[in-house]
Amino acid sequence: KPNASPGTVAEKSGSIFVGDKVVSVNGRGVHGLSLQEVTALMVENKQRLHMVLRSTHVAAAAASTAAAAAAAEGGATEEEVELTKVPGTSLGFIMQQQQRGGPIGFGTIIEGSIAAQSGRLAVGDEIVSVNGKTVEGQNLEFATALLKAADGLVVIRIRRGTAPVGKDAAAAAAAAAAAA
Repeated sequence: KPNASPGTVAEKSGSIFVGDKVVSVNGRGVHGLSLQEVTALMVENKQRLHMVLRSTHVAAAAASTAAAAAAAEGGATEEEVELTKVPGTSLGFIMQQQQRGGPIGFGTIIEGSIAAQSGRLAVGDEIVSVNGKTVEGQNLEFATALLKAADGLVVIRIRRGTAPVGKDAAAAAAAAAAAA
């Protein structure tokens, strides 16, 4: 259940939960900082607050709801999702690309995987970059190689609210798929 003060942006988003960990505030990592130091970072810039959270629960439905809401509003949104990959393991999703050089997106999020446990990725989300390297205009093999080579913290920039990648069953059957 969300745990934020009533009426705040955090409460309205429904995406902050008991047990979530703050990873960074306005681009600054918070590991080792005191509660007071983290709070000071949050109120430092009154115009904009950008926090990266690590979720400790499964909330893939929330990501799907956010994708649907963004699409209904007619606007695409982007966000960075940080996942921690253990060497030699998969993040737990299958990517799809309907045509070479077209958008690369999530075709499947595997239940119980690192990706599913984050609750931040949804089928149909488009992958913009991996660890700062753009995959836009690239082929599926390029994105797969980036993800397979990554260990430790993996930062995936996603876009949602555009035409979902891989939602059409006929197109999905023809789409290339690769396990990340």
